[in-house]
Amino acid sequence: MQKTLEERVKILEENLYKCLKINQVLLARVETLEKNLEQLERERNDEIIERKMEKELTHTKFKNFSVTTENDYGGNSPAPPKIQHLATNTVNVEYFGEDFLKDYNVVLSKTDGYEKQSARKNFIAKYNVRFFNCVNFNERMNNPNVEPVFEENSAAQRGDYWAIPISGNTFKVVPNVNSYTENYHVARAMGAVFDSNYINGSYSNIQLERAAEFTNSGQNWILTKKGKLILR
Repeated sequence: MQKTLEERVKILEENLYKCLKINQVLLARVETLEKNLEQLERERNDEIIERKMEKELTHTKFKNFSVTTENDYGGNSPAPPKIQHLATNTVNVEYFGEDFLKDYNVVLSKTDGYEKQSARKNFIAKYNVRFFNCVNFNERMNNPNVEPVFEENSAAQRGDYWAIPISGNTFKVVPNVNSYTENYHVARAMGAVFDSNYINGSYSNIQLERAAEFTNSGQNWILTKKGKLILR
């Protein structure tokens, strides 16, 4: 029995709806892949800059060994290298006043790749930084209402979030971003961690007004107080 025109139209509409749903899923997956590629590219660039810095540091060390000075070891002899002792658990609370904000905003203000990487390394060493990420960012990309899960990423010394120890298991936390995008605001949960003037699109000028606070338990990080960013 031949289908009526209405039945044919209904079948076409159903097939069209299915195609649209499939298309939405594919677009979401493409967007996820693009953003993951962007993250990988950023990490690759960081590694290139780090290798360059390590070569220059090695060269500087060899130069320093050739410098002679009058010292307690008698006569002109190579000066012993200076050793900087970093706290393992706590950082002076004074760091979280104007000096802390100034140092971190210097990192954000750098646009040259080498200068930025150098400022990042100095900040990480000075404040004994630990690193963590929002690990369920793919789920949050599809549903921003999913509660973010934060876990440590210390092995690679990289993370979207930098944590600076204050005392015990309490940390000040700042974002590690070059450009603040919807991906960071929604999927990577920075909108849940920092108040800001974000609307949409991308912001390359980022300023920290107030660090967030987290507590740490093993690999897990728990937000206790939101921070604040100014985006331009």
